[in-house]
Amino acid sequence: MRCVGTLHTPYGATEGLPLTSVTSKTLIETWPQTLRGGGVCVGPILDEMRVEIVRISDEPMAEWSDDLRVPPGAVGEIVAAGPTVSAAYVGLDQANARAKIRDGATVLHRMGDLGRIDETGRLWFCGRKSDRIETANRMILPVSIEAILAEHAAVFQAALVRMDSDPRQPVVACLRLEAGRVLDRPLVSELDALLGGSDWAGSIDLYLQCKKIPTDTRHNSKIRRSDLPRQIRRRLGGGLAPVAR
Repeated sequence: MRCVGTLHTPYGATEGLPLTSVTSKTLIETWPQTLRGGGVCVGPILDEMRVEIVRISDEPMAEWSDDLRVPPGAVGEIVAAGPTVSAAYVGLDQANARAKIRDGATVLHRMGDLGRIDETGRLWFCGRKSDRIETANRMILPVSIEAILAEHAAVFQAALVRMDSDPRQPVVACLRLEAGRVLDRPLVSELDALLGGSDWAGSIDLYLQCKKIPTDTRHNSKIRRSDLPRQIRRRLGGGLAPVAR
């Protein structure tokens, strides 16, 4: 007997879940956009939920204003309100200042995620706000690039990071490769070609092969980016040479 079904994956956070739901069919249909660096589609916004995309800032946004919104289709921070969204962190005034926006009686929660809403009303996830890399010329969204690199048959896992906040520091792609594969110039050329077909051509300065990419103990897919600079320095100090573009 053959069983046919549809998988549904929700998007949200502890402070508000679910905000959207995406089907396996939609993920397949939108994956070509993901491979061009457009982020990951997390589906249409659920009824009764309000989702806004606001300008990217690390400063508090105490009161809602329509001026906070980015232009339609642009990437910004995802904020949400609705019956499942928490109104406050109990006893944590500083956390509330960073994460909550008041709109009259409504409280919007700043997700800390970057994203966009497309012309059909679907929400796209483009990575954590704290993971963005600001360069002299552009803002780099690591998750969008990592999804492209991971499509290569030689790449098991990819993580993008800069050594520190100095925009002059190189952007490094740490690659955990499949067994038996070695990072060399031909592989780098193939990875550059993948990025060349996306919105992120020329974003990576150095490629570095890593035995392991640190992840959160609770969520194995969530990269601990703060650990990567230390690992990179250790490997470079051990004589491992990165491959430049």
